[in-house]
Amino acid sequence: MDSGALLIKYDLNLTSMGTAMGQNGWKVLATVYAYNPDKVEDGFSVNLYNDIISAGIPYKTNNIQVFPSNLYPGKVEVSTNADSGMRLNTNDYYVHSVVLREA
Repeated sequence: MDSGALLIKYDLNLTSMGTAMGQNGWKVLATVYAYNPDKVEDGFSVNLYNDIISAGIPYKTNNIQVFPSNLYPGKVEVSTNADSGMRLNTNDYYVHSVVLREA
């Protein structure tokens, strides 16, 4: 984390899918998010993209294309969500993950 941003790295492992997705691959929207559990409602969790949007937590969405039998290394810099006032603080603990959906 540097300058109020969190760099999140992830891998999408498609090596076991073989040709199940076809040679042209899939276009995917990868939404990476981060939040401090102390700054959201008790019991909050993210299951869908809409959970991220309605909570106003910091996120970034990338449009990517993945291919069969590949390992896709991704990285995203998540910073603040100015609309919600949610700011990333280098002294806080963060829960972070990726939500995938079809592009």
